[in-house]
Amino acid sequence: MVIRTFFIVSNGDMPTFEELENPKYDLASIVYDAKGRPFGKYYVENREQITKDELSPYVHDALISTEDARFYGHSGIDFQALMRVAFKTILFSNESSGGGSTISQQLAKLLFKRPSTRGMSTAEKIVTMIQVKLKEWIIAAKLEKQYTKDEIMTMYLNKFEFINGAHGVQAASQTYFGKSQSELEPQEAAVLVGMLKNPSLFNPIRFPDKAKARRNVVLSQMKNYNVLESEAYDTLVQKEMDMSNFQREAHDIGPAPYFRSELTKWLNKLLKEENIKKPDGSAYNIYTDGLKIQTTIDLDYQRLAEESVKEHMAELQKKYFRVWKGMNPWSHDADEMQKKIRYDVLNKRAKESERYLALHNRFLSEIKTTLQEKYNNIPLNENAIKALINIENKKSNFNDESKYLKGRFYDEYKRLLKDEKWNVLKEKYNALQEEFDKEFKTKIPLNVFDYKEGEVQKEMSPLDSVK
Repeated sequence: MVIRTFFIVSNGDMPTFEELENPKYDLASIVYDAKGRPFGKYYVENREQITKDELSPYVHDALISTEDARFYGHSGIDFQALMRVAFKTILFSNESSGGGSTISQQLAKLLFKRPSTRGMSTAEKIVTMIQVKLKEWIIAAKLEKQYTKDEIMTMYLNKFEFINGAHGVQAASQTYFGKSQSELEPQEAAVLVGMLKNPSLFNPIRFPDKAKARRNVVLSQMKNYNVLESEAYDTLVQKEMDMSNFQREAHDIGPAPYFRSELTKWLNKLLKEENIKKPDGSAYNIYTDGLKIQTTIDLDYQRLAEESVKEHMAELQKKYFRVWKGMNPWSHDADEMQKKIRYDVLNKRAKESERYLALHNRFLSEIKTTLQEKYNNIPLNENAIKALINIENKKSNFNDESKYLKGRFYDEYKRLLKDEKWNVLKEKYNALQEEFDKEFKTKIPLNVFDYKEGEVQKEMSPLDSVK
């Protein structure tokens, strides 16, 4: 029966040789100044591809020690690990015994998505998941034949999504630590490798305590496999996580944002008029094809120009106040629909702030973690919670809320709505909204920009600051 199933799967919907030879990535295009310094990106997924020779040794060692200690000894499937899972996890219900997936299998999962089991019976789901697992084994074995071990590892790290807009280990390093992955310290590499298990649960921005505990597990594994000295381990596990350089990438952040905006138009026009194509004859896409764009701009002169603009803006500010002082740009000359749009934008910006993230963690972190562990790591961001409340109150249904609720988790969401802890989650969500409204409208001392003095302290509310 197993051999027959294996034969059916291997002759079914499998990736072609060409697909394995050229797996698809969306790569960010990078803009460089006249001296070769990067200062901007265009992307759908913020991803910079690195080669195996560029991979940080700390990331390499942390990954092998934590995820696949026998990586260089197996051919894509670690049967020893599978036996451990079978006996400890399944027979003895020891969920902490670890998984049996190799790095090659994890790459297979990322490259070729699992089918949805929505609407299937239990028996159909079991058969489907067996077929999926066999398919992943076959793909992993094919990857092992097609690529070297180090290439497979690098492909996996390039493909993985580290959330907060960071796709791949290079973008993750820049987003969370403000540096290239090749410059990471061991404890920083351990944070990113720790996120591979579950990036949402071990998000160092939202759940710093859990991320630190997971980081220390990775460091412990590095010590156990002798890639980290005991003395270094003892020092590093005591370190607090420094996330002060965290910054989500955005198209409008960095020098010369208007120049980069116009550059996209010029590039698209150039590619079209000059009929510049990729080797296979298809058109280039500056947001997905990882182009290196050399420009004539000089960042040193750009900095001086921006300082001059800042001086001029001080004069324009005076003119602005002569017209707008005492008027509210969030509601002035706007109908009810326009006001709603403007305040929705304002609310979104407020909830992206570090102050709000701290509130969110205080009210929802514990209950969300409990429910996600129980229900297959279902997404429980605030939009999802709000959507579930609407469904419970019969204001909408799952189809109406498909923008916020992923279809493959519908069964888990339905079970959650019947769970007694759902009421706890609702209460804490409502309490969070009340505290948000109160805290963001209370005036406190805040540092604000001043044209003459740089930063000065003023009495204003956090919501004023967002505005």
